[in-house]
Amino acid sequence: MYSEHSRSGATSFASNAPQAIDWTRFLDREQRSPSWIEWKESVCGKTIMITGAGGSIGSALVDGLMNLPVDTLLLVDRSEDNLSALQARCRRRESGLPELRFIQADILQDEPLARAIGFYEPNIIYHAAGLKDLAGLEFEPFRALETNFIGTLRLLHLAACAEVEHFVHISTDKAVCPTSMLGVSKRISELFLLLAASPQLHRISLRLGNVLGSSGSVVPIAIGALQNGTAIPVTDPIAERFFITAEEVVGFLLDSLRIPESTVLVPEMGRPRRIIDLLSFLARTCDAAGLDHQFNIIGLRDGEKLSEQLVYEHERIENTVVDGLYRVNDFRHLDVERFEDDVERLFDLVSAGEKHGLAEALSSIVPEFKASPGLLGYLN
Repeated sequence: MYSEHSRSGATSFASNAPQAIDWTRFLDREQRSPSWIEWKESVCGKTIMITGAGGSIGSALVDGLMNLPVDTLLLVDRSEDNLSALQARCRRRESGLPELRFIQADILQDEPLARAIGFYEPNIIYHAAGLKDLAGLEFEPFRALETNFIGTLRLLHLAACAEVEHFVHISTDKAVCPTSMLGVSKRISELFLLLAASPQLHRISLRLGNVLGSSGSVVPIAIGALQNGTAIPVTDPIAERFFITAEEVVGFLLDSLRIPESTVLVPEMGRPRRIIDLLSFLARTCDAAGLDHQFNIIGLRDGEKLSEQLVYEHERIENTVVDGLYRVNDFRHLDVERFEDDVERLFDLVSAGEKHGLAEALSSIVPEFKASPGLLGYLN
């Protein structure tokens, strides 16, 4: 099961793989420095579970934790290939600590996770598993909700029953005034974590922008186009996003353990940058010959926006004990009883695969949600 896989063959772009690119020049800001002393204090001797451990964020977090005095890492992924590649990657740098356990499990299957949590008793769970194909999920709304929301709900329940200390959930800026199933499924998870009746469990949602170089994102797509000599696809010339590096994400995930409240957090990501500027930067960086490259304008896809927001109108960001990590304060009064009723209704619709009433159920929980034409067409 865990045979070692070699990396794909080298090309002339090998030195320009996403992890090798100096993103500072594109971001036009300094990248955040590691807080090794604080991180060591937060994770020393701990058992830490990471779901989605073989994904872009999960594997970057594994790399970071391998350098810290963690006792045990429980690395969970539903993909055997992802786990095999992760094990090979860890083997190349393993020094005896932390102890590593590779667990093939789907977050929608309670029993394997319940056994792992009950046996190893993790102190911290980083929940990085989830679906992020924004356009594709517009035509698979039940799959989006099953994985991104119900999977999170079930894992949180297991964590609360096992007396886990910290539960850190990966969210997205697309959860703010969502126009996609990705965004609304993450927003409902944010709300559920905030309102969950488990005061002993420290619950955090980290609301991220676009992670540079993550799998399936614009960076590997653009590099692939450059390798193949084809036009680079662009949704809209003025579309812009907040960007953050995987290394910065790891730092903020570790720093989130120092925030005392259960809350939504937003990291410092600087000003939004145009996607076409990112693609031009990649073309200059990855093409030593300096050739001119063509862009193919494909238009915004279902669920996409021209620009993202970091907070709602009824939210304000506040400083925390960690520089560059902000707490999101919601000034509305949230009706917990109504929220629970709405979530129960949504759960029933998803369990039954019932299209009728799904858009209304989502809007009842997240009034700011605007369903895309693709989603409405699928549901009608």
